[in-house]
Amino acid sequence: MSLGLPRKICSFGKVPPPALPPPLPARKKSRSGLIIVTVVLLFGAFLTFRIIRAIDYGKKHPRTVIKAAGEPEFAAASRSIVSSAEGTVHGNNPEATGLATRMSEGMAILRKNLFEEGDAKKSILTKGSFLVFCQLDEDSCAFLIHVPELRHFTSSAQRSLAELAYVQACKILDDAGRDGIQRVAIATRGAMFYDTALMGKYLPKNPTPLAQIEEAKTEATTVPDLYPFFAAKPSIE
Repeated sequence: MSLGLPRKICSFGKVPPPALPPPLPARKKSRSGLIIVTVVLLFGAFLTFRIIRAIDYGKKHPRTVIKAAGEPEFAAASRSIVSSAEGTVHGNNPEATGLATRMSEGMAILRKNLFEEGDAKKSILTKGSFLVFCQLDEDSCAFLIHVPELRHFTSSAQRSLAELAYVQACKILDDAGRDGIQRVAIATRGAMFYDTALMGKYLPKNPTPLAQIEEAKTEATTVPDLYPFFAAKPSIE
């Protein structure tokens, strides 16, 4: 018998699905992030502009480097003895080249007689020869000497070799009769850097030339104290 009431249908074991969360509102773009990017771009553009302006200014206004008297001449002389490609001896005049020849030959004999034989002949740059530049003027004389394989010498041997070169320079001037010379200097170097530089007052026929020497400071590829020897002077014909 039906009382007209709606039937209640039960479904056991079935769980109704959970309700979906409401959609999240779209996030607004960060204004602070946009500002940072804009600032970075503007700074980069400004920096690029300044660099371009600086380069352009440098081209229109080249910097003038003032060099010490004798520095360019010293540098040119030093370059001439880097390798034997252009010869083993050089000078600022024919007589100076002759003195450089005597120095090169004399140092080779001293090395053979007083120092232990090494691999000097294997040197690619010097081919075993002492490369020498002589700067000879009315009152001064300087020898730049590239010693083959100098890096293989001990520090004491390097010093001894420089002192022998100084004595040899004085002897060469004695034999050449250059009584007007007042100052003499030598500088020994290896493949890249100068090692020892000595200079002093020249006294003809002096039995103890090393008593008058003073050591000049070397600075890698140059010797500033020797610039005055290379400063422009009247050449000797």
